[in-house]
Amino acid sequence: MTMAEPTSLEREHHFIVSNNINDLTPLRDDQNLNFGVLTRDSLTFQNSIEELLTKSSGKTNFTYCASEDIDLIGALLDEKFDLQSDCSLDFYSDIMNVAKMFINLTKSKLIGIQLEVVNHSLCRFFHTDKIPYRLITTYKGPTTEWLTNSNVNRNELGKHLSEGVFKDESKIQYLPEFSLGFIKGETLLPGASLVHRSPVLQNKNEKRLIMRMDSLEF
Repeated sequence: MTMAEPTSLEREHHFIVSNNINDLTPLRDDQNLNFGVLTRDSLTFQNSIEELLTKSSGKTNFTYCASEDIDLIGALLDEKFDLQSDCSLDFYSDIMNVAKMFINLTKSKLIGIQLEVVNHSLCRFFHTDKIPYRLITTYKGPTTEWLTNSNVNRNELGKHLSEGVFKDESKIQYLPEFSLGFIKGETLLPGASLVHRSPVLQNKNEKRLIMRMDSLEF
């Protein structure tokens, strides 16, 4: 597999990769774009991630209205997880900052936030999302795989687990570690949204911590 190089700015005909959130602004209005990737450096709250993986399982879902105080997200997370590591506030702050970026980029009024501890391989079918916008990031474990438009046979979607959907397996892309993937879904780009899938977990003891944010109203 290959990975889009995390340069300061890389612009292809349907996706943008950058370490500056302002470079992803065209994603909202440019109908030729279906994906934006914000690359990030290593995170400073690994202890909180490991604690969460140990004490939590399954999904945690809640909604957040853009008109509310952003600190509400941190309060909800603290109430749910009660993390004791000394970097837990940094972890909560990161989620709040990501929510602000997602809202500002997509102009969403209401978003859904989901944190999930995954201990098995999820959807291995390449697929699209039937939503306006989705953010995906992996705090721990293998990251999301995706296809460039030039490497996908869209008429094969839903028919195959993998073979037949992509043209060249060696050109399957994956999100850089810790990066934020901003996906434009089928609601906005019918027949042209990003094609992606979850990665394989290689052993039964491996876990992923992933976060999704969905635009529910904008």
